[in-house]
Amino acid sequence: MPPSQRWNRFARSDEATLRRAQEASLARYLREELLPFSRHYRALFERTGFDPRRSSTAAGLAQLPATTPRELLRAQGLEAHRADFLLRPTARSLKAEWSFLRKLALALGPARSQAQLARTYTPCFRTRERVDDDWLFVDHTRFDLELLGEHGARAFGFLGLEPTSDRVLSLARPGPGIEHWAFLQAGWQSGVRVAHDLDLSEAGLVEDYAPTALAGPAADVLAFLAGAREKRLELGALSLCVLTGVGISSADKQRAAEALTAFGASDPVVCRAFSSGLGRGLFVEPPADVDADPGFLVSPELNLFEVVRPGTNEPAAAGEGGELLLSTLTARGTAVLRYRTGLATHAPIDWSRCKWSGLGLPRIASDLHFID
Repeated sequence: MPPSQRWNRFARSDEATLRRAQEASLARYLREELLPFSRHYRALFERTGFDPRRSSTAAGLAQLPATTPRELLRAQGLEAHRADFLLRPTARSLKAEWSFLRKLALALGPARSQAQLARTYTPCFRTRERVDDDWLFVDHTRFDLELLGEHGARAFGFLGLEPTSDRVLSLARPGPGIEHWAFLQAGWQSGVRVAHDLDLSEAGLVEDYAPTALAGPAADVLAFLAGAREKRLELGALSLCVLTGVGISSADKQRAAEALTAFGASDPVVCRAFSSGLGRGLFVEPPADVDADPGFLVSPELNLFEVVRPGTNEPAAAGEGGELLLSTLTARGTAVLRYRTGLATHAPIDWSRCKWSGLGLPRIASDLHFID
């Protein structure tokens, strides 16, 4: 189903309301998930003297060291530590840390509760992300896959995609990363039709499908548009391109817009997007002028992003960009806090109301790029 009216109202809230919601989500996650169920972060809290029952604000996280990809790689390479970054509840930890109402639900419906615990905490799917010359594995539970779908449905909503009229052609092919699955789950959750199995080798089928939106890695989308023009495909319904990846230039957006215009779009829309396996999310720009940089929209109660001075734990100076850290606030498989994403921006997280979408959600600057 598409995002609820309650979510749509929340997304238009003011900064103070959104920050309160983020801090409430963070406090609950630290107290009820990471502290009792994460072996790595429980040990980190003890070692640093961090009390998640008291220091449960975004500012309070600054006293914790950032988590590096190498820490996750080391853990997954050692049999005794492979579950260190997974949330693993036990009867003892549930009894000690969960709220009375959550424990009451377990007691009143044990069979149903056990099934719910398995759905929420048992990994059933794995993706991987490249870290230098290694692969970092990210484990997902059924809860995480539903979360990925919710994130994707929200992204489709930001893009203005409608279940009754839009048809997305995704060029994000199945692979080790999360991107293909993000579009797949977004379609299931939102009700927007998404095709994954069409390309220019079946030009007639592409024309019959009549996509209204084209999404995928920027290079693949641009190559598809060029090939479709060369083959003189009739794609008059196509008006939106979503270019996924990091470091996508304004020139690439302009090229896509020109191709859409050539197919007949009177008001072409081109947006950048990037996906995150650890964040279980698809982060998109809202529709805007082709030469604009509106920033990537973030659901603040699902993920927390910080901008710090590169290579440090210190927040970037006011008004400055820096290295991007990710804290998951809802993940149940592989979970991270203050994770070094390897990405950076030249601007801080923007909490001002977006002039393009009217939303109050925080935004990551569009100039996202890899750290050298």
